[in-house]
Amino acid sequence: MVLLVNPLHALVRVTAFAAIAVMACFPALAQETRIFVDGMGHEVEIPVHPQRIVSMRGEQFTAPLIELGANLIASSGRSDAARDDGATYVRGAYDALDFRFEGSEITWIGDPNEHDFEAVAAVEPDLILLPDFASDSYDKLALIAPAVVVNIWELTFIDRYRMVADLAGMSAEFEAGYSLYLERLERAKATLADAIGDPADISIVIA
Repeated sequence: MVLLVNPLHALVRVTAFAAIAVMACFPALAQETRIFVDGMGHEVEIPVHPQRIVSMRGEQFTAPLIELGANLIASSGRSDAARDDGATYVRGAYDALDFRFEGSEITWIGDPNEHDFEAVAAVEPDLILLPDFASDSYDKLALIAPAVVVNIWELTFIDRYRMVADLAGMSAEFEAGYSLYLERLERAKATLADAIGDPADISIVIA
């Protein structure tokens, strides 16, 4: 028996198999990753440019990420009956950036001191940031997505902000903003010096 194979049909089959193979590999190629050693010594494989960041702390992580314009999808938040009619808010971001969960694309995932793991999992993060004093939650959060512990009090404000920007893949944006901040600070110092002269000649009395 002689089997006649249509070359065109064979080509179609080969092309289809190749397409399936490429699609199967696509998820692994979708995000470039790198190894980051966090504050607890964990070697964590994180996205170079994370697209779905979850912050487990407001003023230390959420506020800087919002200011940077990072891909933040969810954050913990507090609730105070005396503030904004009891609506949840992010300390630091509420006052400095006028941020509200309502009307934003950022999902509230519970109190910063009582982690809601189901709420975190529901938003499907690709990176989770948590402070060192909440590291008891690390193992559970690491099952959901790459989780990084940041040592809050061992870092200066600027160094912590720089690290958060690095984790978010936004180091260039941070450095540009920080340079502008330093320039403005120097201008403010010069203006103040022109106004008051030698600080040694100034006396301050608190009555």
